[in-house]
Amino acid sequence: MKRCLLLTVLAIFALPVVAQTRLANTWLSPNGEKAYRTLLVSTQFTVGPAGYAGFSNEEDALHTLLREQNAEQACVNLINNANHEGGLYGLLGLRLLNADAFKRQIEKYHLREPPPERVVAGMKVAEGKIISMRGCFFLRVDWSETLSQLEAGAFDREFQLDGKPPIL
Repeated sequence: MKRCLLLTVLAIFALPVVAQTRLANTWLSPNGEKAYRTLLVSTQFTVGPAGYAGFSNEEDALHTLLREQNAEQACVNLINNANHEGGLYGLLGLRLLNADAFKRQIEKYHLREPPPERVVAGMKVAEGKIISMRGCFFLRVDWSETLSQLEAGAFDREFQLDGKPPIL
């Protein structure tokens, strides 16, 4: 009896936590949700050829996410909930999907605090910097400069012409 009561109490308290982590993305396909989760905690912002595989996992994830029926909402959620790198991917996706929504979201995103000093994959990253990759080289780049480049459209062409099917 005590076990049953204990399990019932645990279920009551655990259900909202499970619902919060799952319900936010039930409007995505399984592949879309996997892509969303990859971008939510991405460790780098890389667009274009990178590494031995050709493209970063995050860039592949953004391509997958942009093919979702609710891609625009997923991008807005990334902008509001992801780390700094994931937020940049959300902005890039939104820029390609809806220019007006992009303008509204980037104004808010500019108000965000810069990334703190941290260690990512064994690399020390200074405050205000993010990790990017060009070819086989990892770089620490200025987050606000990358944000300005994204706003100016510097990544649009490279993202759309990287050998992958075009975004519709």
